[in-house]
Amino acid sequence: MKRKTISKWILCIVLGIAVATMALWGRVSDYMTLSSANPALVQLAKDSGMSKRGEILFLRTDPRIESGTKFSQDCSASTSNNIGFSVLGCYIPGTNRIYLLSMPADLYDEEVATAAYETLHPIYISLSGDNSSALNLAIEANYKAVVIDSSSCTEDIPSQVAGFSKTEPGARDNELFSLLGTKCNHLSPALSAYYAPYFTDIGLAVVDNQSIDNIFQGLQSQLNQIQVTINNYDSDANTSLGSANIAYDNSVRWADAGNAYEDNYNYNVYVQDFNIYKQDVSDENTAIDQYNSTIAEYNSLVSAISGGQPISQIQNVQPQKSQ
Repeated sequence: MKRKTISKWILCIVLGIAVATMALWGRVSDYMTLSSANPALVQLAKDSGMSKRGEILFLRTDPRIESGTKFSQDCSASTSNNIGFSVLGCYIPGTNRIYLLSMPADLYDEEVATAAYETLHPIYISLSGDNSSALNLAIEANYKAVVIDSSSCTEDIPSQVAGFSKTEPGARDNELFSLLGTKCNHLSPALSAYYAPYFTDIGLAVVDNQSIDNIFQGLQSQLNQIQVTINNYDSDANTSLGSANIAYDNSVRWADAGNAYEDNYNYNVYVQDFNIYKQDVSDENTAIDQYNSTIAEYNSLVSAISGGQPISQIQNVQPQKSQ
């Protein structure tokens, strides 16, 4: 065999070994990333619908779940630019790190959806090299459809885009890639293809976002129903008190006239109506306590999610004294 031919064979063998080594190292590296990761973060990735490839990308950002103060410090650039919406996570490209705001158990779905949202940032960056034109065209085409019909989205996407145009003017398509993927159903096939390698079910994030909306809408519905009950008891109490006062005045008038029978009769009516009034007030206060308890739950969640305006509690009713 000629020396030149032997050299070619040796080169091919070396290249083959190098390629095999790189592939093997890639699998080993992936295994190490998954096996050494915090189980809670692995579960977070799975719950968000990420594929194995997406999980590994997410975990390699060394994601941190932090409380309000620490989160605000680490995501200071994002939180300080916040205009009209909550900042629940951020991705720092320079350090390739994701930060998530810690949520109470009731709002775990928000953590899941935010993890998906922030993971889509490094995915967009990795995809926006040679394919940036095609990717951005797919994003913008889907966004135009959302502007025309927003019923498939869990939030007002155009208003968020308007906010990002002020806070992050160069990141429109980057943010839209995350917004559309986690907050809108019925994505176009062209755009869905970009999510597919990283998410087995990108729609789970939309479901999670909707579940959070349902929690707040459910509490608001409870408050509205309890308010109706309070108003009804308040109306009944005023009616009962009015009847009691009329009977009391009649009792006094008949007593002054010396008619003991009418005096006693009207006084008994007064006692009966006044007792009904006190029961109405008691029932109203029970409803008020329930209302305030629901408000406390609502405000606790509002505080945890760092957005929205807390609702003020209302005071209990004090029974009026008899005349």
